[in-house]
Amino acid sequence: MLEHAIWWHLYPLGALGAPIRADWADTAGDTARLRRLEPWLDYVVELGCNGLLLGPIFESTTHGYDTIDYFRIDSRLGSNEDFDWLIEQCNARGLDVVLDGVFNHVGVQHPLSLAAQNGEPSPVLMADDGYPQHWEGHLDLAELDHSDPATFDLTVSVMQYWLERGIAGWRLDVAYSVPNTFWAAVIDRVHERFPSAIFLGEIIHGNYTALITDGHLDTVTQYELWKGIWSSLKDRNLWELAHALDRHVEFSATARMQTFVGNHDVDRIASLVGDDGAAIAATILFTLPGIPSVYQGDEQAFRAEKGAGVSTDDAIRAPVPASPLTLRSLAGGCTSITARSSACVGAIRGSPTGRSRSFTRKTRSCATASRARAYPIQSGMAPPMRTTNVTRSTSSLIWRSQVSRQHSAMARNLATRAAADPTPSCEGTRPGFADCCSDAPRRRIRPSCRRGST
Repeated sequence: MLEHAIWWHLYPLGALGAPIRADWADTAGDTARLRRLEPWLDYVVELGCNGLLLGPIFESTTHGYDTIDYFRIDSRLGSNEDFDWLIEQCNARGLDVVLDGVFNHVGVQHPLSLAAQNGEPSPVLMADDGYPQHWEGHLDLAELDHSDPATFDLTVSVMQYWLERGIAGWRLDVAYSVPNTFWAAVIDRVHERFPSAIFLGEIIHGNYTALITDGHLDTVTQYELWKGIWSSLKDRNLWELAHALDRHVEFSATARMQTFVGNHDVDRIASLVGDDGAAIAATILFTLPGIPSVYQGDEQAFRAEKGAGVSTDDAIRAPVPASPLTLRSLAGGCTSITARSSACVGAIRGSPTGRSRSFTRKTRSCATASRARAYPIQSGMAPPMRTTNVTRSTSSLIWRSQVSRQHSAMARNLATRAAADPTPSCEGTRPGFADCCSDAPRRRIRPSCRRGST
């Protein structure tokens, strides 16, 4: 499954407009929000993805990572029957579903936490002050004791329950905070009944390969590559990209890494590096080994940055439109954009041994395509969101990347060459990331393709 997996990453509570905190009014009055995903499932298939990577969907108090019932779908999203419906719809479209499992901690209102506070037997760790031990200072999260057999039994039973209901596997939230031996024991037990279940571990810093090998995981989040991609493009420091690619090759020799340029915890890629940079980032992502994921709206160049305080993630987890049809089509006269995107990905379909065009030319084609922008989405949507034609490049790249992802050496050559000559002539185009990453012929953007042109 993972050999050809490409996931669309969705944070359901935010994407479907559920009230996250007590002071948010639930104006929609919708108790079956999961069913709103139906039009988006076809969109995901058309984009070229074959799986959904879902954020937390179990009953919780606020943001989903403060679980209070692992066996019930969050009432703000629907019911267990609504989830069964979603699985049926995904199966009909060939989409696998991976759920977010939070097994490092529970919400402070979870029955196990309340039991611990009452002095009853519980696998929740208690601090010296008589309150639950809070994970990384979050007062709404109570850490679990992973040496307690009750934590093992709970984790296994939750995993098996939802695997029985049709999911393909689990994303293990903050897997780096849990002992590798715990994951190995849990995964081995689950594999006895579900040998094809997949396990993705979240890790930011630390020993990626040790978590995979010692914890018996299939893959882990490749944050080093994420940082290397956006930071090198933002600073035009492609030596950093070359280093990140070399590290990625080393990691990939052990296992497939879960790659991304955006997720529910970080600033939007288009906000970090702009439209052209987002297209280049997508090109890099889909021409490297790994298991790529696209965070909701990044393929449309949605924009948002993290805030501060309790609302720090609100903007990057904002609602998506009610339907992908809400995203307005490109203005007339821009048909050449598709051709440019196709030319870009056509090279990716070719042999990775050198017969295809250079990676720089592919990057140029995609970045050029991104410059013809789509009209903004309908008014009234939660800001900050903005659509561009990054989606066309991304969609085509996703499809073709299933044929070949063996271009890491070509990408490293790009980084080395661009770093040696970071300021090529940009005559005939406006300055942008693409112009400093390409030796392709300079070409003016057709005026009719610029946003606001007629």
